[in-house]
Amino acid sequence: MPLSDAAARTAKPKAKPYKLTDAEGLFLFVTPAGSKLWRMKYRIHGKEKLLSLGAYPAVGLKKARADREKAKEQLAAGKDPGLEKAREELAAGNWQINLIADRAAPPIPRLQAAAVAAAHAASG
Repeated sequence: MPLSDAAARTAKPKAKPYKLTDAEGLFLFVTPAGSKLWRMKYRIHGKEKLLSLGAYPAVGLKKARADREKAKEQLAAGKDPGLEKAREELAAGNWQINLIADRAAPPIPRLQAAAVAAAHAASG
C-alpha cells in the first residue's frame, strides 16, 4: 500500500531509525533525532545504491514521487541518478562553498610527504 501524506506527517522518531515505504524503491527514512528523509533505493551495474531526495516536509510526497519518476527515467536511459544529481548540483554552483573550503584546507598528504622527506634528509 502506498505511503500517505498523513502517515509521513505523523511519523514519530523511535529508538532506532526506520523506514516507511511508498513504492518502487521510494521510502521515508525516520531517524531517532526526528529527521524525515526521502530516499530511493535503486540498482545500477549490479550495485545497490541510495539516492537522497530531500527532507520532509520541505520535499513533500508528491515532489518525492516526481523525483523518483525522474530517477527511473534516468535509469532506463542507462544513467546513474546519483551521478546525474551531483552533476546538476555542480553545474548550479551548489558545491562552490565545499570547493573553496577544500582549497583553503591544507592538503594533509602533501604535508605528510614533506615531513617524511625532511626527516629522511635530516637522518641521511
